[in-house]
Amino acid sequence: MQDIIDFNKLDIVKLSAGFDLLAFDCGDSDLNSFLKDDALLYQNGALAITYLCLHKNQIVGYFSLSSDSIRLDLGEKEAMSEPKQRLGEYPAVKIGRLAVHKNFAKLGIGTFLVKVAMGKIASSILKEIGCRFVTVDAYEKAIDFYMKLGFVQNLAKKRKSGLSMRYDLIDYVKLSI
Repeated sequence: MQDIIDFNKLDIVKLSAGFDLLAFDCGDSDLNSFLKDDALLYQNGALAITYLCLHKNQIVGYFSLSSDSIRLDLGEKEAMSEPKQRLGEYPAVKIGRLAVHKNFAKLGIGTFLVKVAMGKIASSILKEIGCRFVTVDAYEKAIDFYMKLGFVQNLAKKRKSGLSMRYDLIDYVKLSI
């Protein structure tokens, strides 16, 4: 168990075939399985890019990004800040998976990873193409985590479990100026 993490000493690297993923365990079999069995296949198939968070060369977390789009209901569209475009769907980037190794939980790494993902989106994607939202399909146990980071529920998308959520990048861009 780690007590303090120096975030300046964390490295974010793109997943490649050379990494040993077997020791990663976030305590959730679905998230573990994605990293170990699917992440590289998704990356090679241009479905999602996965980034690893390393502390002293140990994988302490990861996140994946992919393109997405979302629908908003009429009330959500009315509540949007300018410009008030009435699109059927809005361009987005999805944080498809995000996990922290169970030995490094509750140290702020998850928040750090969301901020890194937002930074990647703002510094590269937003400079090249239109993208209004960051989306997540939050597991039940992660809903409060995302809400604390400013994500809100997507009312137009109902899920059988968890919650579809979004963050308006207009808010992020204003904070970054």
